[in-house]
Amino acid sequence: MTQLERGGLSEHLPPPEFWLIDPKKDKFPTPVDDRGLVDIHRLIQEVKLTVDPEFNWPTYSGIHHFYWPEESYQYDKTTLVNPQAFRDIAVHKGRIPRVFENWLHIVTLPPKQPSPEVMHYRMEAWRTAINLFYNAQQTIWWRRRAKNRAQLLEQNPHIVDGEDIIGAEFIDEVLVTHFDGLDKHLERHWRLPTEFQIIRESEPVEAIAAKLGKLIVPRAIPLIRAVTG
Repeated sequence: MTQLERGGLSEHLPPPEFWLIDPKKDKFPTPVDDRGLVDIHRLIQEVKLTVDPEFNWPTYSGIHHFYWPEESYQYDKTTLVNPQAFRDIAVHKGRIPRVFENWLHIVTLPPKQPSPEVMHYRMEAWRTAINLFYNAQQTIWWRRRAKNRAQLLEQNPHIVDGEDIIGAEFIDEVLVTHFDGLDKHLERHWRLPTEFQIIRESEPVEAIAAKLGKLIVPRAIPLIRAVTG
């Protein structure tokens, strides 16, 4: 129970003079998309509309799980999916101001847990995206290494006697392995329902790495500007 629900106020909330609703009476549902997944950007905008735009949100931040409360997502071995793992996917968390998170919790109702089927497809999309990202990264790295090695040998032919056949063959084999991995994970990804696919069409490996890196590298979606802007 929050301090507000116990009848008091908290210094970790917007001051009451900035409230545009009474959070004891006017809680609203967490918005979801057509799949039943939390619509994060719509949620942020709707929460912001409950506070006077003159209020400046403090930027001290933390990571917020958009699927809450935590106890509703405990793992049960009898289920086909792991709700706890689903809840902890990086794209289901956001770095937001703490005061905004506190306010969000008292003005919104918890989202309804998505169906097991939706959670399964979401987690499968995330797994294939991670595999695609790391395969793409490795492919780019080995391509660059092959290019740098060829330039080095062209400028310093004395390093090897004749052509660098063994080195070139080794790098080619590694690249083939990573390209096969990319193809395998892309095919697996494209077998998912369209609405869960992150990569929708064939793209250069650099584009795949750049697109997925923005989702996978951060521990959570950076949303402080979305709140304070």
